[in-house]
Amino acid sequence: MNQLIQDLEESEHAGHPLIDLERAINVAFQRIVQPRYRRTYTILLYRCEQTDDIDPLKTHTSIVRESFDHMLKMMEQAASEGRLKSCISPHCAARLIHVALQGIIYDWLREPTAFDLKAEGASMLNMLFTVLKAE
Repeated sequence: MNQLIQDLEESEHAGHPLIDLERAINVAFQRIVQPRYRRTYTILLYRCEQTDDIDPLKTHTSIVRESFDHMLKMMEQAASEGRLKSCISPHCAARLIHVALQGIIYDWLREPTAFDLKAEGASMLNMLFTVLKAE
């Protein structure tokens, strides 16, 4: 998730928070499918055990909160600019994106041959962002 935040900050900005976030997530999908990143995410999300030095749940929770807070700021910006549907609160939009993103990544890491993360993940997110965007 930290990498996603970095991707957000480095992505080509369209000036539209929803478009910027969707682009950054697609960049993250392209990165995650690389074997090195896939192994790292798999270890962090599925195989990390608590030791005296490391509390993976605490670390994961911190990363998730930071990621969600960043998404929330972007949704608040989108709402203030009239780019988020008025019937959807920024908090709800951020939570929806967050749980969809986590679900897609968790499912893909569990069974990478089940679907093409770059293509189908991008398509699923595009549908979600289409629902969220003001017309």
